Amino acid sequence: MVVWNFDCEWVLTPQQNRSRITTTKILDAAYRLFTTRGYNETSLQDVAAESGVSIGAIYTRFNDKDAILYTIVDNYGRDVTNDFLKVFDRSNWLQSDASKIICGFIEIFFVDHREYTGILNLIELRRLTDGLKIKVNSDYISIVNNRLADLLKEKLPEVSESLITTRVAIAHHVLRTTITGTSLLENSGASPSFGMNDPTLRAELKRMMLRYLGLPETLTDLDDNLPALQLRMKWRPERQF
Repeated sequence: MVVWNFDCEWVLTPQQNRSRITTTKILDAAYRLFTTRGYNETSLQDVAAESGVSIGAIYTRFNDKDAILYTIVDNYGRDVTNDFLKVFDRSNWLQSDASKIICGFIEIFFVDHREYTGILNLIELRRLTDGLKIKVNSDYISIVNNRLADLLKEKLPEVSESLITTRVAIAHHVLRTTITGTSLLENSGASPSFGMNDPTLRAELKRMMLRYLGLPETLTDLDDNLPALQLRMKWRPERQF
C-alpha cells in the first residue's frame, strides 16, 4: 500500500487516525480506478463504492474529483522526485563522465515508466486535456532538470552553464513526451513505430540526447553495483494495490 502524504493544498488534513484511514481508503480506491478504468470514466460514486466510503465522507475531505487526482499526482511527484535526488546525488556519480550520467538517466526513465505506466499515462492525458494544473507536476520536473544540469555542469566546465540548463530541459521534455506518447499508443491498441520494449528506441533516444548535448555517442548502461539500482523509486509494483 502507498503511504499517502496529506500535506498538500487539495486535501483537508485529517487529524484523527480514523479520519486518516478513511482518506487513505479514498485515495487507494481512486488510484486504482483512475489508472485502470480512466479518470473521465470514473465518478465519485464509483470511488465511494470502491472504497466503501460514503459520498458525504469524500466531500468532507476533497472539494471534488479533481482534488483527489491532484493529491495523487502530488504524492507521486513528490516521492519520485525525492528518490531521483537520492539516485542522482553527486556522490554517486563522482567516477562517471557526462555521457554515463545521461545514459543512466534514460535507463531509469524507461524502467520507471514500465513500473508506473498507469499514473504516468494518466498525468499526460490530463495535461493534454486540461493542463492538470500544470504546476502540480512542473515543479517536480524543474527539480529533476536542475539536478541533472548541475551534475553535467561539473563534468562539462567548458560548456556554458545556461546552455546546459536550457538543453537539459528541452531534452527531458522530448524524452518524456516520446516515451509517454509511445506508451499511450500501445495502451490504446495502436502500433507505434517503436514499442516501449524495443531496444532501438532506447538506444536512439540516448544517441539523440548525447548528440544534442554535444557528448560522444558512446552508449553505456548502468553498472550492476551503481547506487542508482539500489535507490529505486519507492512506488514499486509491490507497494501498489
